[in-house]
Amino acid sequence: MWDTIHAISTPEGASITAIVRISGEDAMALAQKIAPESTLGSWPNFSKGKEMLVLPGFASIPSVFFLMKKPASYTSEDMVEIHLPGATPLLQTLSSHLVALGARVAHPGEFTQRAYLNGRISLTQAEGILEIIHAENQAQMKAALHQVSGKFHQEIQRLRDQITALMAKIEANIDFSYHGDVEIDPAIIPQSLQEIHLSLQKLASQKAKVPQLSQGITVALIGPPNAGKSTLFNTLIGKEHAVVSEQAGTTRDVLESQFSWKEYSFRLYDTAGIEEVSEDLIQYKAQQFRQRIQECSQLCLFLADFQQMNFSHILDAYHLLPEPKLFVLNKCDLGAEVPTFPFPIFSISAKMGVGIEALKNKLVDLVSSDQARPSGYGYLLNARQSAALQNTVACIERAEVCAVTALDFIAFELREAANHLAVITGEIVSEDVLDQIFTQFCIGK
Repeated sequence: MWDTIHAISTPEGASITAIVRISGEDAMALAQKIAPESTLGSWPNFSKGKEMLVLPGFASIPSVFFLMKKPASYTSEDMVEIHLPGATPLLQTLSSHLVALGARVAHPGEFTQRAYLNGRISLTQAEGILEIIHAENQAQMKAALHQVSGKFHQEIQRLRDQITALMAKIEANIDFSYHGDVEIDPAIIPQSLQEIHLSLQKLASQKAKVPQLSQGITVALIGPPNAGKSTLFNTLIGKEHAVVSEQAGTTRDVLESQFSWKEYSFRLYDTAGIEEVSEDLIQYKAQQFRQRIQECSQLCLFLADFQQMNFSHILDAYHLLPEPKLFVLNKCDLGAEVPTFPFPIFSISAKMGVGIEALKNKLVDLVSSDQARPSGYGYLLNARQSAALQNTVACIERAEVCAVTALDFIAFELREAANHLAVITGEIVSEDVLDQIFTQFCIGK
């Protein structure tokens, strides 16, 4: 049995209410000692009550105690949660008093780590909780909650069961073929491997969503010099970050900033204006940076004004951009007539703020479509999970190469594939990996 731990679970600094958690074998006894007039021992398994907290050097402090008895608590241990005034001296005194009574300060993520080690949650659910802690927008939160629900673990387990079932039949063929009792027709092995391969690829493809959610949907501002890209950049992010000048070509580097709209975060890049061939070395480098950004971005906003629409090379540059993209016509406040073109044009005035909210809504529409996100927001796959899935796919691919002709080799690869999936669920995992995962949590989580 592990020792008893405690932690202040709310952020540092004064607050109206703070939360202190205690978990472990002595949690109930310690709670009784700091609330000596209470009858905590007789409370039901899940209880809430107002009690007077007694600490050295303080008058009795009205507090709310939550009791959660094992094994149905978050950690599967006895837990007590105390809600009390968030004064820093008070919290420091309570923490020191709990240490003196035998409850050490918890390590970062130790509550969740105990929940995992006690079988309360899977490792993928624990990682989902970490994603919730670091969520920056609603899309991240929804994807993280999807993972915490346990569906990702269930999907991995289903695939692992499918692999191990096929492996068991193949091994039975190898072991008992000389008796003539054939457990599986070798002809169906390629089909079974293909089904597993397709399921794994579908799941592994979601690794691309990690940067989309954790860093924001990447949006590149592309267009000719003096189209107003820097002005639009500042307007979208809500602050003066890019230098704005009437002189064309003031942006020579790539500027980057982030803004949120509705449930999405966007990472916006302001690039150098599109130039025809230039002998200026700095301008040449700027064009290389712009090219790289537009190729890697998930959305491209092409910005031009009315006069620039008359230049054929400007339209050619727009047509060369990858989908999804949007042609944004700036400086509509000047009153010029919007020309007609065989593709959608979105009119704004970056300087006056006209059409900016509608443009943000359009970005959300593009992000919500299948164009901007290949297969939707399902699970947030971190680097560890993605690597294990890729290793699993590689095993299945090697098994497919020798399907039917080398059953022992196929069985070996299937066993390796099952082990890689067990790494994801936490059934096979080293202490070093666990430490790397749980040290990313805050203290008290």
